[in-house]
Amino acid sequence: MSIKILSIRHKNRLIQFFLLSFLLHIGVLFIIPQIKLHKKTMPHLIPVDVIEAPQSVKRKEKESEAGKQKPEEKKEPLIAEPKPLVKQEKQELLTQGKRTIEKKLERGSRETEGKKETLPTTPVLKEEKSVSLFPAKERLSELSKEYEKQAPVAEAGKNLSFDTSEPRYTSYLEGLKAKVYHEWEYPYAAAREGQSGRLFVRFTILKDGILEEVTLIKSSGYPILDDAALSAVRLAAPFYSFPKGFGSLEKITINASFEYILEPYVRSSQ
Repeated sequence: MSIKILSIRHKNRLIQFFLLSFLLHIGVLFIIPQIKLHKKTMPHLIPVDVIEAPQSVKRKEKESEAGKQKPEEKKEPLIAEPKPLVKQEKQELLTQGKRTIEKKLERGSRETEGKKETLPTTPVLKEEKSVSLFPAKERLSELSKEYEKQAPVAEAGKNLSFDTSEPRYTSYLEGLKAKVYHEWEYPYAAAREGQSGRLFVRFTILKDGILEEVTLIKSSGYPILDDAALSAVRLAAPFYSFPKGFGSLEKITINASFEYILEPYVRSSQ
């Protein structure tokens, strides 16, 4: 019995030994390839000189890294996009708008009606007659009469012309002009020779209508024409005496012009 027991213990030890050796072999087989891989992956060391880059280059590199690292943020719109309305919502909004507009119109009409009732009635203006800038003929006659009454006193003389516009002297000078031109003629000898021109004469008339003097101011260039004008003034004298409207005038001096114009003569063919 003792011999059998020893043999069983020996067998157990052998089994333990085989198990340990098996585990050791497996561990060795597992470790060896890792060592080989570690040896293959180890890089060779290369000597490198370190040089500091300028600040501008560093800033650019930092900015480029920051731009790469930070993804572009999508800017959200400040105003949200309007959502499409449904047909029912659109109809509701339209009906609400129409109602608000109708209410405002009703309020405005009521306010205007109230204002119309409270407004005071404006008085009806009478039609005014159109005012004329120029006085009537009756008024002009009255003014001329007043002007004749208020004629200046102690007025020694007056220089006038045939074409004067002063109302106090127009009627007298028109009669005087007609009387002088009635005696004025175109000399036949001058007309035959083709003489024409214009001349100026000055003559003075006293208060009682007597001609005081006649002078030639500017000649026409032909003595025959000048003499004819001067003789017309002399033949027309004596003139009319001064009217009451002249006041205390003792004499008047008149500047007159005489113009001789030749008209072409056309013979009638028989």
